Amino acid sequence: MLRNYSFVASSAWIRYIVLALVAATLCAFLAMWQNDRRQQRDAEIATIESNYNASPVDFADAVEGTSAELRHEDEWTKVEVRGRYEPQLTVLARNRTVNNQPGFYVIVPFTTSSGSQVLVNRGWVPAPSTGAASPDQVPQPPSGETTVTGWLRPTEDGSKDNNPDGIIRAIDTERVPGLSDPYEHVFVQMGAEDPAGEEGLSPLPAPSLDPGSHLSYTFQWITFGVMILIAIVFTIVREKKTRESSQDKPTTYVVVDKDALKHGSASGTRYGTSLHRTRDSATRRARRSVRDEEAEDAELNQQGL
Repeated sequence: MLRNYSFVASSAWIRYIVLALVAATLCAFLAMWQNDRRQQRDAEIATIESNYNASPVDFADAVEGTSAELRHEDEWTKVEVRGRYEPQLTVLARNRTVNNQPGFYVIVPFTTSSGSQVLVNRGWVPAPSTGAASPDQVPQPPSGETTVTGWLRPTEDGSKDNNPDGIIRAIDTERVPGLSDPYEHVFVQMGAEDPAGEEGLSPLPAPSLDPGSHLSYTFQWITFGVMILIAIVFTIVREKKTRESSQDKPTTYVVVDKDALKHGSASGTRYGTSLHRTRDSATRRARRSVRDEEAEDAELNQQGL
């Protein structure tokens, strides 16, 4: 039975099979990649659900020191921090969208009671309708001793940031001038402050709990990979049946009478026509031979031989 599939050992079929296996393998890797992203997103959602609405903890207890990294499981931890704002060091983080409207985050350094500084994202302001690079004024924070309640967020990479003074692209302590002892890897996204500052800031929306389309993409890539394998197997089986059916057909031979061709009875004709004419000529010769023999026998009988 395996001999019926010997054609797959040809160079052309080996190329087809290798190409199909490479494509199916690529689909498998993409499916695993999407599944990894789904698991990461599920972990993010679990962290948000666990931390976002929990009771606030003291900022100093949640963050070990100014150089401490924010662990994934500690993101969106609700904290309270006491100290005072430094409004003269305010910067605006550009290209921030809320409800599909472009604008800025208002980032104000906050000196904690321990003397270290942490960036606070106080909220959002829309981009100027006049087309100006930034708003002329933003709502001011409260002065004096203030308690800020918010959530821990990891700082962003601003190494490629190149903006005018007072504007940043990434929330990065290295891009904010005037800081003396900042928390390098964490900032606070404000939910409330006591006392309250000037009105005019839009609060930031709660983080999304949408799991995304990673699961459906995982199944799609698995389906594509299986379809590729099924297609190559189907093609091989169909090729085998085609070859077998061609072998089962009877072979037709064309017989040409050389004598007939020599006498010119089928000169310049196709083989099929030559066969028909040659058969007719041979039949006529056979009939003439029989008649000649009968006439010769009759003549001998008359002579009494």
